[in-house]
Amino acid sequence: MKFLLAIVSLAAALIKVDALATRGLKCPKNFRNVVFNSAVNIQPNWPWRFNVIQQFGVDKWIGFTLFSANNANDAVNKGQIRIVMNPLQVPDAVKIVTSPDPPEYLEIFNEPDIGGFGNPITPAAEAAKAVKPLLDAKTKTKYISPAPALGYTQYLPDFFKACKCLDRFPVIAMHVYRPKAAEAIEVIRTVHRQFPTKKIWITEISPASRREDNCALDGKGMIKWMNEVLGWAARTGYVDRVFWNCGEYGTLYPEDPNRCNPSLTKNDTNSSPTELLRNYGKLCM
Repeated sequence: MKFLLAIVSLAAALIKVDALATRGLKCPKNFRNVVFNSAVNIQPNWPWRFNVIQQFGVDKWIGFTLFSANNANDAVNKGQIRIVMNPLQVPDAVKIVTSPDPPEYLEIFNEPDIGGFGNPITPAAEAAKAVKPLLDAKTKTKYISPAPALGYTQYLPDFFKACKCLDRFPVIAMHVYRPKAAEAIEVIRTVHRQFPTKKIWITEISPASRREDNCALDGKGMIKWMNEVLGWAARTGYVDRVFWNCGEYGTLYPEDPNRCNPSLTKNDTNSSPTELLRNYGKLCM
């Protein structure tokens, strides 16, 4: 009986610890970041929107472009992580990383396994060939791996087998969209098992990216998901950065704005913070 009570007490203690995990959580440096999608440039008061988000401890932003954002100010330019969207942009990327002021990081290819944003699907072997000019360039820029759209995929192992260049990529990129927190965590674990010695940047993360994902979380559910998944990720020792999608106002269900709404700012002229952004700001202390 005493043994049973001890087990119950231990379980209750673990639950309590997990519930408090995001209070005063010690996150990796610059752990919290954000995604801005293309629509951000047509929303009110861009680029002040990023400045508002930075006030809550967010470091960098990533968008779907190799180039500077429209109407960007100094803070936005400094905070940007650029992406080589497809192999056709490699020559421009080489110019950028060999310029007098190269970026610290550069992500190479966004969701090449499915295409998107007008980009063609790029098989792993083709991507491995296309990246060679960047690998040959003399630069201080650190390369971030291609970010596959699919969580359970052999794309990156096949890419690195073909290019023999794993040592040139200190960071492995991935995207995570799963309405169930446990499933999101398992996707992250799967990528870690593929690259156990590498740091991971989750360059897109939220419960869903499409209506077809059937995410039904309300506002409190979104906060709970954020705390569970990102709180767990911050304690892994291998998830180095996360990029919450999205920084602008962008809901998958306009007819029900409280359903699975990942927006960190409101669609108003003040770029007002949402409760989700306020929670993101309290995630790390």
